[in-house]
Amino acid sequence: MEYEIFEKNLLNLSYSNNQYLDTLFKEDWHVENGSLFKGEENVENMNDELDLILSDMGIVATIFLNDTRIATNVKIDGRRAVGTLSKLIHRFKF
Repeated sequence: MEYEIFEKNLLNLSYSNNQYLDTLFKEDWHVENGSLFKGEENVENMNDELDLILSDMGIVATIFLNDTRIATNVKIDGRRAVGTLSKLIHRFKF
């Protein structure tokens, strides 16, 4: 039961983050030459936009390419957690 609640909350937050980014960049997501794009915008290090999600909605946001954070408003020891791996992706396998 706890896992189901966590999964539902995580999916709701993910949907909210995606909707927010869709207001900024209307085009589709795609991977090109190993980089993630939203339309023509390279998403790698799109930290300013994710900071807006945190300040406007109070939601922690991370964009992953496979299991690696490529943009985030998450900070570890004062530094962005870009380049770190997600243990949740391995644990929960959505």
